[in-house]
Amino acid sequence: MAKALFQNYESTHEKPERNDLLIQRQSDIQASILKLEQERESYQIKETTVDDKIGELAGIQSMLVDLELKTSRERIFLRSLQNEQVKVDNVHRTLLEEIQQIQKIIFTHDQLDLFSMEVCPFCMNKKEIAKGICICGSKFNEDDYEKFVYNSSEYKDILSHKQKSIKAITQAKQDYAHDVREVTGKIEKNTKLIDDYTQRLKTVIETAEFAGSTTVIDDYNNRILKMKEQLLQLDYALKTSRDWKRLNDDLESKIANLTTAQIEYNNAKNAYNLNNAETIESFNTVYSSLLAKSSYKSTEAHIDEDYMPFIDNREYRANSSDVPKRLMYYFTILSLAMKLPSVKHPRFLLIDTPEDSGIDTEHLNQNLELLKDALILGKQADGTYKDFQVILTTGYGKFPPSFEKYVIERFSEKDDNFILKPKQ
Repeated sequence: MAKALFQNYESTHEKPERNDLLIQRQSDIQASILKLEQERESYQIKETTVDDKIGELAGIQSMLVDLELKTSRERIFLRSLQNEQVKVDNVHRTLLEEIQQIQKIIFTHDQLDLFSMEVCPFCMNKKEIAKGICICGSKFNEDDYEKFVYNSSEYKDILSHKQKSIKAITQAKQDYAHDVREVTGKIEKNTKLIDDYTQRLKTVIETAEFAGSTTVIDDYNNRILKMKEQLLQLDYALKTSRDWKRLNDDLESKIANLTTAQIEYNNAKNAYNLNNAETIESFNTVYSSLLAKSSYKSTEAHIDEDYMPFIDNREYRANSSDVPKRLMYYFTILSLAMKLPSVKHPRFLLIDTPEDSGIDTEHLNQNLELLKDALILGKQADGTYKDFQVILTTGYGKFPPSFEKYVIERFSEKDDNFILKPKQ
Protein backbone atom coordinates (compact mmCIF):
# COMPACT_ATOMS: atom_id res chain seq x y z
CA MET A 1 0.00 0.00 0.00
CA ALA A 2 2.87 2.43 0.82
CA LYS A 3 4.42 1.74 -2.59
CA ALA A 4 1.10 2.38 -4.38
CA LEU A 5 0.56 5.68 -2.52
CA PHE A 6 4.07 6.90 -3.34
CA GLN A 7 3.80 5.85 -7.01
CA ASN A 8 0.40 7.56 -7.36
CA TYR A 9 1.76 10.76 -5.78
CA GLU A 10 4.87 10.56 -7.96
CA SER A 11 2.73 10.22 -11.12
CA THR A 12 0.83 13.47 -10.39
CA HIS A 13 3.66 15.64 -8.97
CA GLU A 14 7.07 16.63 -10.19
CA LYS A 15 9.94 15.77 -7.89
CA PRO A 16 10.41 18.84 -5.60
CA GLU A 17 13.60 20.66 -4.72
CA ARG A 18 15.38 19.91 -1.48
CA ASN A 19 13.56 21.17 1.60
CA ASP A 20 16.49 23.23 2.92
CA LEU A 21 16.88 25.09 -0.40
CA LEU A 22 13.16 25.96 -0.47
CA ILE A 23 13.28 27.24 3.13
CA GLN A 24 16.33 29.39 2.35
CA ARG A 25 14.61 30.96 -0.68
CA GLN A 26 11.49 31.55 1.43
CA SER A 27 13.55 33.33 4.09
CA ASP A 28 15.28 35.53 1.48
CA ILE A 29 11.98 36.62 -0.10
CA GLN A 30 10.43 37.40 3.32
CA ALA A 31 13.43 39.61 4.13
CA SER A 32 13.06 41.42 0.77
CA ILE A 33 9.32 42.00 1.34
CA LEU A 34 9.97 43.43 4.80
CA LYS A 35 12.58 45.82 3.37
CA LEU A 36 10.24 47.04 0.58
CA GLU A 37 7.38 47.57 3.03
CA GLN A 38 9.63 49.66 5.26
CA GLU A 39 10.80 51.73 2.27
CA ARG A 40 7.20 52.24 1.12
CA GLU A 41 6.12 53.34 4.60
CA SER A 42 9.03 55.80 4.88
CA TYR A 43 8.20 57.30 1.49
CA GLN A 44 4.53 57.68 2.38
CA ILE A 45 5.33 59.40 5.68
CA LYS A 46 7.76 61.80 4.01
CA GLU A 47 5.50 62.69 1.04
CA THR A 48 2.09 62.83 2.69
CA THR A 49 0.67 66.11 4.05
CA VAL A 50 -0.85 66.04 7.49
CA ASP A 51 -4.55 65.46 7.19
CA ASP A 52 -7.34 64.10 9.38
CA LYS A 53 -8.03 61.29 6.95
CA ILE A 54 -4.51 59.96 6.44
CA GLY A 55 -5.00 57.32 9.14
CA GLU A 56 -8.24 56.16 7.62
CA LEU A 57 -6.66 56.11 4.15
CA ALA A 58 -3.72 54.01 5.37
CA GLY A 59 -6.02 51.58 7.13
CA ILE A 60 -8.24 51.04 4.08
CA GLN A 61 -5.22 50.76 1.80
CA SER A 62 -3.63 48.18 4.08
CA MET A 63 -6.83 46.16 4.19
CA LEU A 64 -7.21 46.39 0.42
CA VAL A 65 -3.60 45.30 -0.25
CA ASP A 66 -3.97 42.38 2.15
CA LEU A 67 -7.19 41.33 0.44
CA GLU A 68 -5.59 41.62 -3.01
CA LEU A 69 -2.63 39.54 -1.89
CA LYS A 70 -4.87 37.01 -0.21
CA THR A 71 -7.08 36.74 -3.31
CA SER A 72 -4.05 36.45 -5.58
CA ARG A 73 -2.70 33.71 -3.34
CA GLU A 74 -6.01 31.88 -3.47
CA ARG A 75 -6.14 32.18 -7.27
CA ILE A 76 -2.63 30.76 -7.61
CA PHE A 77 -3.53 27.97 -5.22
CA LEU A 78 -6.80 27.36 -7.13
CA ARG A 79 -4.95 27.06 -10.47
CA SER A 80 -2.50 24.66 -8.86
CA LEU A 81 -5.35 22.60 -7.39
CA GLN A 82 -7.17 22.51 -10.73
CA ASN A 83 -4.01 21.35 -12.53
CA GLU A 84 -3.49 18.59 -9.96
CA GLN A 85 -7.18 17.71 -10.19
CA VAL A 86 -6.89 17.23 -13.96
CA LYS A 87 -3.86 14.97 -13.49
CA VAL A 88 -5.61 12.88 -10.84
CA ASP A 89 -8.76 12.64 -13.00
CA ASN A 90 -6.66 11.36 -15.90
CA VAL A 91 -4.94 8.76 -13.70
CA HIS A 92 -8.32 7.74 -12.23
CA ARG A 93 -9.91 7.38 -15.68
CA THR A 94 -6.94 5.38 -17.00
CA LEU A 95 -7.01 3.03 -13.98
CA LEU A 96 -10.77 2.50 -14.36
CA GLU A 97 -10.32 1.59 -18.03
CA GLU A 98 -7.50 -0.81 -17.16
CA ILE A 99 -9.57 -2.45 -14.39
CA GLN A 100 -12.57 -2.84 -16.72
CA GLN A 101 -10.35 -4.34 -19.42
CA ILE A 102 -8.77 -6.82 -16.98
CA GLN A 103 -12.23 -7.77 -15.64
CA LYS A 104 -13.38 -8.44 -19.21
CA ILE A 105 -10.29 -10.58 -19.83
CA ILE A 106 -10.87 -12.61 -16.63
CA PHE A 107 -14.60 -13.01 -17.42
CA THR A 108 -13.85 -14.11 -21.00
CA HIS A 109 -11.24 -16.58 -19.74
CA ASP A 110 -13.61 -18.04 -17.15
CA GLN A 111 -16.23 -18.57 -19.88
CA LEU A 112 -13.96 -19.73 -22.73
CA ASP A 113 -10.77 -20.88 -20.99
CA LEU A 114 -8.73 -18.67 -23.35
CA PHE A 115 -5.42 -19.16 -21.63
CA SER A 116 -5.35 -22.92 -21.95
CA MET A 117 -2.37 -23.94 -24.05
CA GLU A 118 -4.38 -27.00 -25.13
CA VAL A 119 -6.79 -24.84 -27.16
CA CYS A 120 -5.97 -22.72 -30.22
CA PRO A 121 -6.36 -19.02 -29.20
CA PHE A 122 -7.80 -18.18 -32.65
CA CYS A 123 -10.30 -20.88 -33.67
CA MET A 124 -10.80 -22.29 -30.09
CA ASN A 125 -10.43 -25.88 -31.34
CA LYS A 126 -8.36 -28.41 -29.43
CA LYS A 127 -4.93 -28.46 -31.03
CA GLU A 128 -2.42 -31.28 -31.35
CA ILE A 129 0.79 -30.07 -29.74
CA ALA A 130 3.94 -31.16 -31.56
CA LYS A 131 7.16 -30.85 -29.58
CA GLY A 132 9.39 -28.01 -30.83
CA ILE A 133 6.70 -26.60 -33.16
CA CYS A 134 5.04 -23.17 -32.58
CA ILE A 135 1.34 -22.37 -33.24
CA CYS A 136 2.41 -20.76 -36.53
CA GLY A 137 4.15 -23.98 -37.61
CA SER A 138 7.71 -22.76 -37.24
CA LYS A 139 10.32 -24.80 -35.44
CA PHE A 140 11.87 -23.34 -32.32
CA ASN A 141 14.44 -24.20 -29.66
CA GLU A 142 12.66 -24.79 -26.35
CA ASP A 143 15.55 -23.09 -24.51
CA ASP A 144 14.78 -19.85 -26.37
CA TYR A 145 10.98 -20.13 -26.10
CA GLU A 146 9.02 -17.56 -24.09
CA LYS A 147 5.25 -17.56 -23.54
CA PHE A 148 3.78 -14.04 -23.38
CA VAL A 149 0.41 -15.11 -21.94
CA TYR A 150 -0.80 -14.46 -18.42
CA ASN A 151 -2.91 -17.08 -16.75
CA SER A 152 -6.13 -16.29 -14.88
CA SER A 153 -4.43 -16.18 -11.47
CA GLU A 154 -1.85 -13.65 -12.68
CA TYR A 155 -4.57 -11.43 -14.16
CA LYS A 156 -6.39 -11.54 -10.80
CA ASP A 157 -3.20 -10.47 -9.00
CA ILE A 158 -2.86 -7.55 -11.45
CA LEU A 159 -6.54 -6.66 -10.89
CA SER A 160 -6.08 -6.71 -7.09
CA HIS A 161 -3.10 -4.34 -7.35
CA LYS A 162 -5.03 -1.95 -9.64
CA GLN A 163 -8.04 -1.95 -7.30
CA LYS A 164 -5.83 -1.04 -4.33
CA SER A 165 -4.26 1.80 -6.35
CA ILE A 166 -7.61 3.24 -7.44
CA LYS A 167 -8.77 3.55 -3.81
CA ALA A 168 -5.95 6.02 -3.13
CA ILE A 169 -6.60 7.88 -6.42
CA THR A 170 -10.36 8.10 -5.69
CA GLN A 171 -9.64 9.59 -2.26
CA ALA A 172 -7.24 12.09 -3.81
CA LYS A 173 -9.87 13.01 -6.44
CA GLN A 174 -12.47 13.69 -3.73
CA ASP A 175 -9.99 15.74 -1.68
CA TYR A 176 -9.07 17.93 -4.67
CA ALA A 177 -12.74 18.51 -5.53
CA HIS A 178 -13.44 19.58 -1.93
CA ASP A 179 -10.42 21.91 -1.89
CA VAL A 180 -11.42 23.51 -5.22
CA ARG A 181 -14.93 24.28 -3.92
CA GLU A 182 -13.55 25.70 -0.69
CA VAL A 183 -10.95 27.94 -2.37
CA THR A 184 -13.48 29.15 -4.99
CA GLY A 185 -15.81 30.25 -2.18
CA LYS A 186 -13.01 32.18 -0.49
CA ILE A 187 -12.13 33.97 -3.75
CA GLU A 188 -15.75 35.02 -4.30
CA LYS A 189 -16.00 36.35 -0.75
CA ASN A 190 -12.72 38.28 -0.97
CA THR A 191 -13.61 39.72 -4.40
CA LYS A 192 -16.76 41.26 -2.93
CA LEU A 193 -14.78 42.72 -0.03
CA ILE A 194 -12.21 44.19 -2.47
CA ASP A 195 -14.99 45.97 -4.38
CA ASP A 196 -16.33 47.43 -1.12
CA TYR A 197 -12.91 48.61 0.13
CA THR A 198 -12.02 50.02 -3.30
CA GLN A 199 -15.12 52.17 -3.28
CA ARG A 200 -14.35 53.40 0.24
CA LEU A 201 -10.74 54.12 -0.76
CA LYS A 202 -11.88 56.26 -3.71
CA THR A 203 -14.07 58.27 -1.39
CA VAL A 204 -11.23 58.94 1.08
CA ILE A 205 -8.67 59.74 -1.65
CA GLU A 206 -10.92 62.48 -3.02
CA THR A 207 -10.44 64.45 0.21
CA ALA A 208 -6.82 63.43 1.06
CA GLU A 209 -3.75 65.41 0.01
CA PHE A 210 -0.68 63.44 -1.11
CA ALA A 211 2.41 65.35 -2.26
CA GLY A 212 4.39 62.34 -3.47
CA SER A 213 4.18 60.25 -6.63
CA THR A 214 1.50 57.55 -6.68
CA THR A 215 3.56 55.78 -9.35
CA VAL A 216 6.29 55.14 -6.78
CA ILE A 217 3.76 53.67 -4.32
CA ASP A 218 2.25 51.51 -7.07
CA ASP A 219 5.71 50.25 -7.95
CA TYR A 220 6.34 49.31 -4.32
CA ASN A 221 2.96 47.56 -4.13
CA ASN A 222 3.52 45.64 -7.38
CA ARG A 223 6.97 44.45 -6.29
CA ILE A 224 5.64 43.40 -2.89
CA LEU A 225 2.67 41.64 -4.51
CA LYS A 226 4.92 39.65 -6.91
CA MET A 227 7.18 38.59 -4.05
CA LYS A 228 4.20 37.46 -1.98
CA GLU A 229 2.97 35.44 -4.96
CA GLN A 230 6.43 33.82 -5.07
CA LEU A 231 6.03 33.04 -1.36
CA LEU A 232 2.71 31.33 -2.06
CA GLN A 233 4.34 29.19 -4.74
CA LEU A 234 7.14 28.33 -2.31
CA ASP A 235 4.58 27.41 0.37
CA TYR A 236 2.97 24.95 -2.07
CA ALA A 237 6.37 23.60 -3.11
CA LEU A 238 7.28 23.08 0.57
CA LYS A 239 4.02 21.24 1.18
CA THR A 240 4.71 19.03 -1.86
CA SER A 241 8.27 18.44 -0.64
CA ARG A 242 7.07 17.44 2.84
CA ASP A 243 4.40 15.11 1.42
CA TRP A 244 6.92 13.59 -0.97
CA LYS A 245 9.42 13.03 1.85
CA ARG A 246 6.75 11.60 4.16
CA LEU A 247 5.55 9.08 1.54
CA ASN A 248 9.11 8.23 0.48
CA ASP A 249 10.23 7.76 4.11
CA ASP A 250 7.19 5.57 4.76
CA LEU A 251 8.01 3.47 1.69
CA GLU A 252 11.67 3.11 2.70
CA SER A 253 10.60 2.17 6.23
CA LYS A 254 8.26 -0.50 4.87
CA ILE A 255 11.03 -1.81 2.59
CA ALA A 256 13.44 -1.93 5.56
CA ASN A 257 10.84 -3.79 7.64
CA LEU A 258 10.24 -6.18 4.75
CA THR A 259 13.99 -6.79 4.44
CA THR A 260 14.24 -7.46 8.19
CA ALA A 261 11.22 -9.77 8.05
CA GLN A 262 12.71 -11.59 5.04
CA ILE A 263 15.99 -12.09 6.91
CA GLU A 264 14.12 -13.36 9.99
CA TYR A 265 12.05 -15.65 7.77
CA ASN A 266 15.16 -17.02 6.05
CA ASN A 267 16.86 -17.55 9.42
CA ALA A 268 13.78 -19.31 10.77
CA LYS A 269 13.50 -21.37 7.59
CA ASN A 270 17.17 -22.36 7.77
CA ALA A 271 16.79 -23.26 11.45
CA TYR A 272 13.67 -25.28 10.59
CA ASN A 273 15.43 -27.06 7.72
CA LEU A 274 18.39 -27.87 9.97
CA ASN A 275 16.13 -29.09 12.76
CA ASN A 276 13.99 -31.01 10.26
CA ALA A 277 17.08 -32.69 8.78
CA GLU A 278 18.27 -33.66 12.27
CA THR A 279 14.80 -34.94 13.17
CA ILE A 280 14.60 -37.02 9.98
CA GLU A 281 18.04 -38.42 10.71
CA SER A 282 16.91 -39.39 14.25
CA PHE A 283 13.71 -40.85 12.79
CA ASN A 284 15.68 -42.95 10.31
CA THR A 285 17.93 -44.28 13.08
CA VAL A 286 15.01 -45.42 15.26
CA TYR A 287 12.85 -46.62 12.37
CA SER A 288 15.65 -48.64 10.79
CA SER A 289 16.50 -50.22 14.15
CA LEU A 290 12.91 -51.21 14.94
CA LEU A 291 12.05 -52.46 11.46
CA ALA A 292 15.18 -54.63 11.35
CA LYS A 293 13.99 -56.37 14.54
CA SER A 294 10.40 -56.70 13.33
CA SER A 295 8.88 -59.49 11.27
CA TYR A 296 9.75 -57.38 8.19
CA LYS A 297 13.49 -58.07 8.80
CA SER A 298 14.55 -55.09 6.69
CA THR A 299 18.19 -54.33 5.91
CA GLU A 300 17.72 -50.68 4.98
CA ALA A 301 14.91 -48.30 5.98
CA HIS A 302 14.49 -44.53 5.94
CA ILE A 303 11.93 -41.84 5.00
CA ASP A 304 12.25 -39.45 2.05
CA GLU A 305 11.64 -35.67 2.04
CA ASP A 306 7.87 -36.35 1.95
CA TYR A 307 8.18 -38.56 5.07
CA MET A 308 7.23 -41.67 3.11
CA PRO A 309 9.01 -44.94 4.04
CA PHE A 310 11.70 -46.22 1.66
CA ILE A 311 12.55 -49.81 2.58
CA ASP A 312 14.96 -52.30 1.00
CA ASN A 313 14.89 -50.50 -2.35
CA ARG A 314 11.10 -50.91 -2.55
CA GLU A 315 11.30 -54.64 -3.26
CA TYR A 316 8.02 -56.58 -3.25
CA ARG A 317 6.77 -58.01 0.05
CA ALA A 318 3.56 -59.81 1.02
CA ASN A 319 0.60 -57.76 2.27
CA SER A 320 1.31 -58.87 5.85
CA SER A 321 4.52 -56.82 5.73
CA ASP A 322 2.40 -53.64 5.82
CA VAL A 323 1.68 -54.23 9.52
CA PRO A 324 5.27 -53.96 10.80
CA LYS A 325 6.04 -51.19 8.30
CA ARG A 326 3.17 -49.02 9.60
CA LEU A 327 3.50 -50.10 13.23
CA MET A 328 7.22 -49.29 13.43
CA TYR A 329 6.51 -45.95 11.70
CA TYR A 330 4.14 -44.89 14.49
CA PHE A 331 6.32 -46.43 17.21
CA THR A 332 9.14 -44.21 15.91
CA ILE A 333 6.95 -41.06 15.97
CA LEU A 334 5.93 -41.80 19.58
CA SER A 335 9.59 -42.41 20.55
CA LEU A 336 10.76 -39.09 19.01
CA ALA A 337 7.82 -37.15 20.54
CA MET A 338 8.92 -38.43 23.98
CA LYS A 339 12.60 -37.63 23.43
CA LEU A 340 12.79 -34.46 21.31
CA PRO A 341 11.10 -31.16 22.35
CA SER A 342 11.01 -30.08 18.69
CA VAL A 343 8.66 -32.94 17.76
CA LYS A 344 5.17 -31.63 18.61
CA HIS A 345 3.28 -34.83 17.83
CA PRO A 346 0.99 -35.93 20.71
CA ARG A 347 2.56 -38.61 22.89
CA PHE A 348 -0.44 -40.85 22.26
CA LEU A 349 -0.87 -43.96 20.10
CA LEU A 350 -4.06 -45.91 19.37
CA ILE A 351 -3.57 -49.39 17.82
CA ASP A 352 -6.92 -50.81 16.71
CA THR A 353 -7.16 -54.56 15.95
CA PRO A 354 -3.89 -54.90 14.01
CA GLU A 355 -4.63 -58.62 13.41
CA ASP A 356 -7.28 -57.60 10.86
CA SER A 357 -4.51 -56.62 8.42
CA GLY A 358 -3.73 -60.26 7.60
CA ILE A 359 -0.78 -61.04 9.87
CA ASP A 360 -0.45 -64.15 12.00
CA THR A 361 -0.44 -63.93 15.79
CA GLU A 362 3.18 -64.94 16.21
CA HIS A 363 4.51 -62.20 13.94
CA LEU A 364 2.00 -59.72 15.35
CA ASN A 365 3.26 -60.37 18.90
CA GLN A 366 6.85 -60.05 17.71
CA ASN A 367 6.07 -56.60 16.30
CA LEU A 368 4.03 -55.39 19.29
CA GLU A 369 6.87 -56.36 21.65
CA LEU A 370 9.03 -53.75 19.90
CA LEU A 371 6.92 -51.03 21.54
CA LYS A 372 9.19 -51.52 24.59
CA ASP A 373 12.27 -50.86 22.45
CA ALA A 374 10.67 -47.71 21.06
CA LEU A 375 9.92 -46.45 24.57
CA ILE A 376 13.48 -47.14 25.72
CA LEU A 377 14.81 -45.19 22.73
CA GLY A 378 12.48 -42.32 23.75
CA LYS A 379 13.93 -41.91 27.25
CA GLN A 380 15.21 -38.52 28.37
CA ALA A 381 18.92 -37.92 28.94
CA ASP A 382 18.40 -38.34 32.69
CA GLY A 383 16.77 -41.77 32.18
CA THR A 384 13.18 -40.64 32.86
CA TYR A 385 10.14 -40.92 30.61
CA LYS A 386 7.75 -38.16 29.59
CA ASP A 387 4.07 -38.96 30.08
CA PHE A 388 2.60 -40.99 27.22
CA GLN A 389 -0.36 -43.25 26.48
CA VAL A 390 -0.76 -46.28 24.21
CA ILE A 391 -4.16 -47.94 23.71
CA LEU A 392 -4.29 -51.38 22.06
CA THR A 393 -7.64 -52.94 21.11
CA THR A 394 -7.36 -56.55 19.95
CA GLY A 395 -8.88 -59.97 20.23
CA TYR A 396 -8.36 -62.53 22.98
CA GLY A 397 -4.87 -63.97 22.95
CA LYS A 398 -3.76 -61.74 20.09
CA PHE A 399 -1.21 -59.74 22.02
CA PRO A 400 2.12 -60.57 23.66
CA PRO A 401 1.86 -62.36 27.06
CA SER A 402 4.02 -59.61 28.57
CA PHE A 403 1.17 -57.17 27.90
CA GLU A 404 -1.25 -59.15 30.09
CA LYS A 405 -0.58 -56.98 33.13
CA TYR A 406 -1.61 -53.88 31.17
CA VAL A 407 -5.12 -55.14 30.23
CA ILE A 408 -7.72 -52.64 31.46
CA GLU A 409 -11.03 -53.99 30.12
CA ARG A 410 -12.34 -57.11 28.44
CA PHE A 411 -15.58 -57.56 26.49
CA SER A 412 -17.31 -60.87 25.86
CA GLU A 413 -20.69 -61.96 24.54
CA LYS A 414 -20.63 -64.99 26.85
CA ASP A 415 -20.23 -62.90 29.98
CA ASP A 416 -23.00 -60.56 28.83
CA ASN A 417 -20.70 -57.57 29.06
CA PHE A 418 -20.03 -57.21 25.31
CA ILE A 419 -19.65 -53.60 24.32
CA LEU A 420 -22.46 -53.89 21.76
CA LYS A 421 -25.80 -55.22 23.11
CA PRO A 422 -28.81 -56.34 21.02
CA LYS A 423 -31.79 -53.99 20.92
CA GLN A 424 -34.52 -55.06 23.34
